[in-house]
Amino acid sequence: MAYVLPLTKWIRLEDCLNGKGVSYVFKPSRNDGFMFQTGNADGLTKYHIHSIEEAGEDDMIFTKLLAKSSNWRGGDEPDLASFPIDRWVVQCAGMDASVVMVVRALGECFNTLGAVGP
Repeated sequence: MAYVLPLTKWIRLEDCLNGKGVSYVFKPSRNDGFMFQTGNADGLTKYHIHSIEEAGEDDMIFTKLLAKSSNWRGGDEPDLASFPIDRWVVQCAGMDASVVMVVRALGECFNTLGAVGP
């Protein structure tokens, strides 16, 4: 499963997330991004959504959206790309509040920008 967002909309995703208090960063020369609560010192290392993205011809394809919380690491993290957006928060029950905040923000941005998924 995956979420697909037209490239013309994907370029607006960072602004949408920033407006909701979420940072969206990429490690150099990688196709994976990290979304975490802006200002959270442990966000990038412990409390984030780890996204694996591929550029299609006209789309950005999110093949994995792994919600990670320090108490959920090691293969137990849910892959949000496998669930409808309205199920994301339920899949993250028990995670750190900052992760749940990021999950909600990404869901709102995907809805606003017209992402298509399962």
